[in-house]
Amino acid sequence: KKLQAAQGNPQALQKMANESFLMRGIKGQNEIFINSILSGPETHAVNILSTSLNTLARPLEQTLGSFAQGDMTGAIRGGKELYYLMSSITDSLKGAKLSFQIEDNIVNPGAMIQDADRFTIRMEGEGHIANIVNTFGTIIRLPSRFLLAEDEFFKQLNFRAYVKASSWEDGMRKGLQGADLQDHIQRQFDGTIEIVNKNSMANVKDKSVLDLYEKAQQYAAETTFTADLPEGSLGGAIQGVARHPAGRIIFPFVRTPINIFKAQVRRTPGVNMLLQEYRQALKSTDPSVAAKAKGEMILGGSIWSVAGITALAINDPMSELAITGGGPSDFNMLNQKRNTGWQPYSFRFLLKDENGKVRMGKDGKPRYRYVSFKRLDPWSSFLMMAADSAAITGGLSKQDRDDFGVAASVALGRNITNKTYLQGITELADLLGKPYKMESWLARRAAATLNPFSSLGRSLTKATDGQIMDKRVRAGDDGFVILRKFHNELAVTIPGYGANLRPMRNFITGSIIEYPVGYGPDTMSLLNPIKETDSINNNVLTTLDDIGARITQPSDELNIGRLPSGQAIGSGIELTYDEHLDLIEETAFVKINGQTMVRALHNRIQQKDFQALMKSVRGEMIEQNNMDIEVQAQEANRDLAEGILRDIVNKYKKGGKQIWLSKNPERALEYKQLQSAIRQEANNDILKGFQQLN
Repeated sequence: KKLQAAQGNPQALQKMANESFLMRGIKGQNEIFINSILSGPETHAVNILSTSLNTLARPLEQTLGSFAQGDMTGAIRGGKELYYLMSSITDSLKGAKLSFQIEDNIVNPGAMIQDADRFTIRMEGEGHIANIVNTFGTIIRLPSRFLLAEDEFFKQLNFRAYVKASSWEDGMRKGLQGADLQDHIQRQFDGTIEIVNKNSMANVKDKSVLDLYEKAQQYAAETTFTADLPEGSLGGAIQGVARHPAGRIIFPFVRTPINIFKAQVRRTPGVNMLLQEYRQALKSTDPSVAAKAKGEMILGGSIWSVAGITALAINDPMSELAITGGGPSDFNMLNQKRNTGWQPYSFRFLLKDENGKVRMGKDGKPRYRYVSFKRLDPWSSFLMMAADSAAITGGLSKQDRDDFGVAASVALGRNITNKTYLQGITELADLLGKPYKMESWLARRAAATLNPFSSLGRSLTKATDGQIMDKRVRAGDDGFVILRKFHNELAVTIPGYGANLRPMRNFITGSIIEYPVGYGPDTMSLLNPIKETDSINNNVLTTLDDIGARITQPSDELNIGRLPSGQAIGSGIELTYDEHLDLIEETAFVKINGQTMVRALHNRIQQKDFQALMKSVRGEMIEQNNMDIEVQAQEANRDLAEGILRDIVNKYKKGGKQIWLSKNPERALEYKQLQSAIRQEANNDILKGFQQLN
């Protein structure tokens, strides 16, 4: 198996013989970690769905590009490709099955999605220990074997369709018809498939068959995002770093993410001209290659146009369809927005009743359904950038708003950092800027390594429970923090093992926070990477989101008091995990004058003076002749409205704390003693000051 993975490369074989125990250990850990990532059903659903869309898009691009060139033969070829795709499904499934069995690609074995070292968990020999190790390695590699089979299915599908469509086009341009044309197609197809089956070109003398085989291989690799990265390119350099076991820690996947990014660039008019391979394709003497390149620009331009229109529609509350961006960069603000039922990077559909009338919520706003498109690469990238550009432009100054490049650059940055397959790079950048997150990163990595099917376990836990468990370690938790973080991360990857973790709770409404469900039938929720949510239309949550209020849950540290400025006095009492969650619960459900926090906020929001503030906050007072004045008033009234609601929240935080202290007498005594010590220290400072004056 190791020789198979080395693919006859003398340098790879020599390295295998000379590797140190440490390097072998890192490689083994990488193999476990990568398969752990791939074990989630959603990951495989994303791979199948994205590759299916790309498989169907490429014949369409062939037709569009040929029409643009006035080439009817090339346009019909696109339809032929679709036909041959459908007729090749059975044979492609057989190829996928064989690929799963032999743990290798059949069409183009050198181009795989999983481009890291394989078969590192393996021992030579026939003893019991060797059998145990090899069995363990075989089990560990199951996720990547399934991915390999999926990849092979689409490679076979595209390879076969390309060969037949190209042979048809070649025959048509040579004037062949009827039986002669069919014979030509069959000969070309049989010749290329023979090379695939024998994995050798040694006895093939027909140069046209050899050329067709190489082009079909390249086409299949491009469609499945597994094409080789050119030496000397940035992608090739990154791949060189990833070849080292330590580099693979940061770059679990290289070839596929870079090819997905290039696919997006190729379909972005203007930007695609910066890509040398795209410029060469446009100038190709092969009409099919040139047509596909033009088709990519046409289809990409169309998607960008639709994305831009639907992104701008987000400002129209009655729009039938709009798309959302990534939301606020501030973590608390983003969660506050999510609490309304809103979902980032999603289609927003307007909900209507059976009579076709818009369904309105209790907050007086339309009800929506959000359906995520985030994981449909490379197509989602167009929508994500357009949505972020529209949202960011709205938050820029007028001068920056006039410069679309400012919005576009910010949107591009967000688009890159939101990619799952670039997680290693973005996490590294985050750790360099925020070293205190290292413990959490190590805990997640260790949990994914110890449980080699952690993603599968996490998916099963979501499907069977649905509640989002609170994994955060609190300030008062005893023991090694990193071990607690590791334990909590591991707990959510083992179905049925709660480890005393408790669900996250909204401290304003008291409701438990749950994962979004899969779009469509409930039975497919486990496999479905496309998540849906419905707007909650809670008046309080909607208002807080409209204001953009920065209101956070009670801290895991009970401060002794606060100055008029709001600054905490003293270090306070550090709460444990359960203590803090109890405090949040008490804050949500404590009653003051017979009302909970959410009811008190609702009643205050309903008052006429607050409604008048909200009209200004929502921009309803802005007109062409008063824009400058009303924009300033809008900001001032936003601060005023936030202050009103914050005062109510703080009152309930204080009330929740008092109830919590009454239920925890030992902690209450500790709190009072600390208060007394702080007061005594303050009195001593005052007395010392008087003595110095005298």
